[in-house]
Amino acid sequence: MSGPRGEPAGRGVLQPQTMALMYTPVLMTQGDGNGLGYVIEILPNDTRMVLHSGDILGWRGQYTAFPDQGAGIVVLTNSNAGGRYVIADTICSWVEWTAGAAPRACQIYQIVYVVIPVIAGIGGFAVLVSVLRLVTQVRSGRRKLVWSPQTDSQRRSIVFSLMAIAGWWLLVAPRIGLLLPPTFIWVTLAYTLWCLAVAMKGLTIVTEYRS
Repeated sequence: MSGPRGEPAGRGVLQPQTMALMYTPVLMTQGDGNGLGYVIEILPNDTRMVLHSGDILGWRGQYTAFPDQGAGIVVLTNSNAGGRYVIADTICSWVEWTAGAAPRACQIYQIVYVVIPVIAGIGGFAVLVSVLRLVTQVRSGRRKLVWSPQTDSQRRSIVFSLMAIAGWWLLVAPRIGLLLPPTFIWVTLAYTLWCLAVAMKGLTIVTEYRS
């Protein structure tokens, strides 16, 4: 940015022409695009915002600025998954306070914050209904609890359920968790309980109904 005493952008380390190129979108999409190393976004109130982010395993940071207003912010975190949302919360609040408008990415984060609890809630409700139904069937005599699977269908139900849990915790959750807020753990728990409910059903057999 330009200095307080009129120093040109780049302060002698970078030429003003280079700074201009860095902040000039190469590929334009609705006024937005990428310059040389920077993302350029035009906010709904026509304010130009530039940003650049970076991360390695365990660390994440982002720089966001309004070059025309001489305002900027840097957020550094020592967390990969959690850091993404610390940065999002901080920068989105700062941008709205500074520029009076929200970037599109902030709107996406807000949707994610709402959708994840909804998915977890639906999953938890489905688990509850499934378990209550199974318990009711066992108590009414429609199903009988057996501790040793007697059919191939029962064995498959138990084995596939346990494999699904292991696959989720070892392969799916660690990767998706890097992109989603910490509340994603509730989706993981709902999924795990659902698989356990299916496995539990595999420990029962259908019997003749008794009124």
